[in-house]
Amino acid sequence: MLTIQEKISRYQLIPKLIANLEENRARILNGKAVCYDKNDSSAGTPGNTAESSMLSYACKGEKQKELSEERARLTQEIQSEIDEMFCNEEAETIDTARIIKLYFINGISVKKIAHNYIFRDYKTVLRMFHNGCEKLNIPCLLYTSDAADERSSV
Repeated sequence: MLTIQEKISRYQLIPKLIANLEENRARILNGKAVCYDKNDSSAGTPGNTAESSMLSYACKGEKQKELSEERARLTQEIQSEIDEMFCNEEAETIDTARIIKLYFINGISVKKIAHNYIFRDYKTVLRMFHNGCEKLNIPCLLYTSDAADERSSV
């Protein structure tokens, strides 16, 4: 069973894994993965044949689908855990849960969340964000853009 921190890390890693698969698929489709000699057999590394390349292509498509499904599942699990941790009816608690979700799931900066979603001043939203991370036991490392926003708003 993964912790919420591990789920968030995995959730954030999946787009990079999918991009790598896409890059590899593009290489295969461009024919750069296989070089053929005059007998229509592959040259280069042993076992580098058209069949293995096409199989690799198909496997990468399946892996991409699996990763997309895993990311959708993780989205639901992360949202559920956040909802469970912030389940009372107080407006600030509801907003804190929303801040955490927007930041970790949607990748929106705390400054943008403050101005475009929560409509509270940045320092209040930043405090709520830190409190939410603490409650979920998540290290509160802001992305570079948020760290820069925090310095400029002091």
